[in-house]
Amino acid sequence: MSDDDDVAQAPASATKSASSGRPAALPGSGAAAAASKKPLYFEVAYVPATADAEFFRRVVAGHYVLTCAEPSRRLLEAIVDGRTAQLADQKLSEPAWPTVVVPTYESTTLAAWRQYSAGELHRLRVEVAPAASQCVVQLQGAAAGAGVDSSDNQCRAFRLEF
Repeated sequence: MSDDDDVAQAPASATKSASSGRPAALPGSGAAAAASKKPLYFEVAYVPATADAEFFRRVVAGHYVLTCAEPSRRLLEAIVDGRTAQLADQKLSEPAWPTVVVPTYESTTLAAWRQYSAGELHRLRVEVAPAASQCVVQLQGAAAGAGVDSSDNQCRAFRLEF
């Protein structure tokens, strides 16, 4: 008996639609299965610009880093909607842990959203940290004044304060 004999094969109807030849939905991959998925917990999560409320519902983090230069209003509202959905999923009236949103850039959209949603953010225990600041890191061991270009001993970085 080979190892291949031990592997259960899915019926053809579960993997391909008979009429189109395209992959069909596998058992347990429908709406009921999606609703039963448990969230993933992280200390820091980098948020793609395309994230929606479902992302924030499924990815629970202590810190969300917004990596886009100009977060859209839709993305910012998804943070509130996702956090509200997390509470509903866990049957909580208020969050047991705070969440910090760390933008990498300041923007007018972010400032307006922060002001407009202040009450909701407070209720959900969502803090918006100051934007990460760009800095230059001086590498140690650089030969000062030895004819070495100082830019060779530096690198640009973002400083995040938690």
